[in-house]
Amino acid sequence: MKIVHTADWHIGKNLNDYSLLEDQKHYFERFIKKLEEIKPDALIIAGDLYDRSIPSSEAINLLGGILFEIVQKNKIETFIVAGNHDSKERLSFGSELFKKSGLHIIGNITHDIQKITFQGVNFYLIPYIEPHNIKQLYPQETIKTHDQAMKLYTQDMLKNLDTTQINILVGHGLYGGGINSDVSVGGSEMIDASIFNKFDYVALGHLHSHRTAGSEKMIFAGSPLKYSIDEASQNKSFTVIDIVDKGSIHTSQVSIEPLRDVRIIEGSFDYLNDRDNFENRNDYVFMNITDDTIVLNAISRLKAVFPNIIGLKYINLNSAVIDGFIKEKSHVAKLSELDLFKSFYLDVTNQELDEKSKKYIQSTIKAVKGENDDTD
Repeated sequence: MKIVHTADWHIGKNLNDYSLLEDQKHYFERFIKKLEEIKPDALIIAGDLYDRSIPSSEAINLLGGILFEIVQKNKIETFIVAGNHDSKERLSFGSELFKKSGLHIIGNITHDIQKITFQGVNFYLIPYIEPHNIKQLYPQETIKTHDQAMKLYTQDMLKNLDTTQINILVGHGLYGGGINSDVSVGGSEMIDASIFNKFDYVALGHLHSHRTAGSEKMIFAGSPLKYSIDEASQNKSFTVIDIVDKGSIHTSQVSIEPLRDVRIIEGSFDYLNDRDNFENRNDYVFMNITDDTIVLNAISRLKAVFPNIIGLKYINLNSAVIDGFIKEKSHVAKLSELDLFKSFYLDVTNQELDEKSKKYIQSTIKAVKGENDDTD
């Protein structure tokens, strides 16, 4: 059997003020073509299909079209669990009906963990859980952490797991903590992935980079696109799982070129502001400016070169420069409208504003503000 494992689509995501729907449409058109080339028997989407619990109509239509192409046209059995960004109830709507077409969506948390057997492989589907979700199922139990909740929720499943068969777990959450785990963050959300060691493969979502969660058979697929500047250095991909037989499972990564990359660019303002120095200027870029003085209107000037600039930072400013800039800003904020115009006029013409012009400007300011003009 051949399976494709992906996660964290976040359909409808914005990067700063930029909608990524066009980028996502571009990506998934190519993703579907890759599926047609790979010809997998099944597809796993391990949570966070949407970026928000109440997605926009555009996001819903895009996801609907993607799933139609995958499930109906290409006849790929598809297994989906809800992530923390998804609405469990909305994602579960129509799930019983969808099963008949090969689309298995598990959003709501019930006493019995969903087990679906397809071509001799058992898929166990666990959506994202919070301790209070499991507390509702076991009100007599004390549950404070995600790990406690997961261990309680899966105890019967693990007890009855037939390890002579091929078993795959699909989950969404902060799994890790093992000695070989790539996941180093801790806290109450961490789930000890070692409880699933008896599974042949654990398909995970939640973390946006491809990494393991305790062993080479416990994999976070990562997100298809870069969704923050923190992900600029990541190589995005999805995982292809080849199951030969019990104990013989191989994985590989497949990448897709995005419509626009997310990049960090560093240099002086003059260097960054010269379009001849760069290709792919439509990428989403964050600027590290090396000048030791602040450039006025830097981001608006750079936007003429990089229309999708998402921010900038001065990396060589010392505290004296910053303090001086703050004091200057504070001084400007205390000036009257007339004084601001006088300062602007002096900067532009290198001349002082004459008395007649002062009266005219003052009269204009009062008119704009709706005040009575008592000047001569």
